Amino acid sequence: MSREWVLAEEAVRPMTLFRLATPGAALDFTSSVLHHPIQMVRAAWWGFVSDRRREVAAIAQAGLHCHVLWANRDTLLSRRDGSEFARDLGASFTVVDRPQGAAPVDHDWMYRYPALFVSYLDKLGLAALP
Repeated sequence: MSREWVLAEEAVRPMTLFRLATPGAALDFTSSVLHHPIQMVRAAWWGFVSDRRREVAAIAQAGLHCHVLWANRDTLLSRRDGSEFARDLGASFTVVDRPQGAAPVDHDWMYRYPALFVSYLDKLGLAALP
């Protein structure tokens, strides 16, 4: 079974959007689906069938310094997917743990915990693009 089919199955589960997204993001997404269903289906299909392995290989071949930060409890993609992506990219790999007393660090963790994201960048000697 390919990674793409696992993602597709996860994406069509009824509660996936509401489990992963903030209320505002879920509302915006629902509005987009209702007002632009054809465009949303086209975008989803493109995301499903687009194969980025050549681009990943080009980045790895160019020797660009890369690092993959992975949520410790990502419910959308497995840790194995993350480590394989890092390997294919020629990147180092770090699993991000949740802050003390905070909710689990999930797929969209950098939006929920921007200070945590910056702290991991600092630890790695990296910076986000301006």
